[in-house]
Amino acid sequence: MAAPDLNLATEHLRAFSRRSFPFFCRGAMKALLPTTTILWHPYLDLIASRLQDVIDGKRRRLIINVPPRYGKSLVCSVALPAFLLGRNPHAQIINATYANDLSKKMSRDTRRLMETAWYQETFPTRLASKRESLGELQTSCGGSRLATSVEGTLTGRGGNLIIVDDALKPSEARS
Repeated sequence: MAAPDLNLATEHLRAFSRRSFPFFCRGAMKALLPTTTILWHPYLDLIASRLQDVIDGKRRRLIINVPPRYGKSLVCSVALPAFLLGRNPHAQIINATYANDLSKKMSRDTRRLMETAWYQETFPTRLASKRESLGELQTSCGGSRLATSVEGTLTGRGGNLIIVDDALKPSEARS
């Protein structure tokens, strides 16, 4: 008797990526950083699974404390908005950081991810404009990812999800 074929069809992998944020994260990192060897550590699975709890409504608030350069922003501020907009192109997401430039950089990375062939084969969601918007990504269905700083104004804006990533400058964190 022949051994079963354990290779998953591409469509099955896409289906897993649409349903599971931890699974999506691994594919997103490969799509965003195709020439980089990514060392996927168990703490990244833990972060992604806790974010899946937020997505599923099991948690309303989540604080993640990880040292700089450990992938927290890639998972939380780049991959998570792309995943949420992929599943719900009407979602309203606000992403705030200590500096507007950092928030816009993460917005550009989210745009880059959403424009990859891998993402577009996984989700039907498309951005409304090919022109790079620094402050707000909008989907063709009216969803958005707003990039702002903690000192920026949000008057009149709301969101299904608010992500505060690196709210303090590293130099001020000990004050």
